[in-house]
Amino acid sequence: MNRTEFNIVPIFFVLSLFYTESLLSDQAYIEDYVDGDSLDLEDFSEEIFDFEELDENKEKAFFFTLSHQFLGQINSHNIDIGEGEQFRKNRTLENNRTKISLKVRDELAKNLYFQASWQGEIYFKGDQIHEDSSNTATTRLNEFFVQRSFKNSSLKLGRQTITWGKTLGNSVLDIINPIEFVDFSIIDIEDIRLNQSMMRFDMYSLDSSLSFFLTLDPQFDPLPPIGSIFYSTFLELLKNQQVDETLYEIGLNLSKDYQNSSFSLIAARLIDNQRRYDFSADFSPVHRYFNLYGFAGEQSYKDFLFTIDIAYSQNKFENNIGLQGLISNPLMIDAKSDYLGTSLGLEYGSATNNYSVSISVEKEISSSIDTNTERDKSFGTWLMRYSKTFLSETLNGSISMQGDINNQYLISSATGEYKITDDISLTTQIIIINGRLSSPLNFFDNDIRISSSVSWTF
Repeated sequence: MNRTEFNIVPIFFVLSLFYTESLLSDQAYIEDYVDGDSLDLEDFSEEIFDFEELDENKEKAFFFTLSHQFLGQINSHNIDIGEGEQFRKNRTLENNRTKISLKVRDELAKNLYFQASWQGEIYFKGDQIHEDSSNTATTRLNEFFVQRSFKNSSLKLGRQTITWGKTLGNSVLDIINPIEFVDFSIIDIEDIRLNQSMMRFDMYSLDSSLSFFLTLDPQFDPLPPIGSIFYSTFLELLKNQQVDETLYEIGLNLSKDYQNSSFSLIAARLIDNQRRYDFSADFSPVHRYFNLYGFAGEQSYKDFLFTIDIAYSQNKFENNIGLQGLISNPLMIDAKSDYLGTSLGLEYGSATNNYSVSISVEKEISSSIDTNTERDKSFGTWLMRYSKTFLSETLNGSISMQGDINNQYLISSATGEYKITDDISLTTQIIIINGRLSSPLNFFDNDIRISSSVSWTF
């Protein structure tokens, strides 16, 4: 089947030149009517500059969190693995670990900011990573960037994340940064998204912005570590694979803000975060580029927020490694398809209650694969969240449910956090998983996990 790749990325960059002229004209307005030295940048969108992270009102800020977590699967049961076979699953302790998190942000000079975050974990007896790999500790550098702000622009260099989708936690556009699943106690996309080294340049006016990013070191979803519930011995064949080619990712976002709404146009050249492998060539990794074109919009009405994200992925190659290293489509190394995806979200917020519901659906609209091949051409996920505060914010409770549109799996969780003091809190969480035989979560069907942790923050 002959397919022609239509690349409109250059068109977006040409349009950005005209857009820049509009931004510069707004700069003249700013310079005429606003004193640049006293300009309150927090009036502009936090999405543009992440001033929620870089609080200019504080010359220096330091955050430290120390926590310990116990997590275990408490339901002994049998799992149907097909052909009349069953697998026995006993209750077991999975996590017994202490986590240290550090975060620092500092104003190095006027309009020059620095931010970094680091985390370390210590594994104790009974923790699956400690028992299976003999590792006693791991460390990771998360954020590490500097930001230089000007009158109508900002330059950000270093390890960071970019989120261009409007639909919270379930957007078809949030595919720039890789993610890492380690266990079911942390499953929200906001918490499992990883930082990567990149350059980001933003230009802004009173109601518009242009954002550009470039990375010469794109990262991929890491393989589960030994001891993780997602680990498989097959994954050892995929480790220590060197990349001999120079890779890159590049993208552009044009945004326009109105009184109660905003929208963005997006174009990017990306590599899929999930690595693909050529099983005929010593399991070597294969990296292929695809084009992403998108639209993101949001509309607020009183306490409600409506969001929509649309993504068109052109010439995206098929993944051939699934959850726990399961091989899917091992021979389809050159199979590529075009996908159209949509995310819809609705949020409601008040002083003590927050609700959100969203659904994301992607559909294959063309493919290099024989159309007679029997396979799913539509897939997607849905997400529901509810949170409430009690006792003057001393007690926080939340419930979340997420699953797929084909009714293959369901993950339900309930979390309660009690603040003993302003610095010390206790958190308890229960997670219930259901996965059909054809689901990638079948191995976790009928699992019930309970997590308990204590945290100290200052």
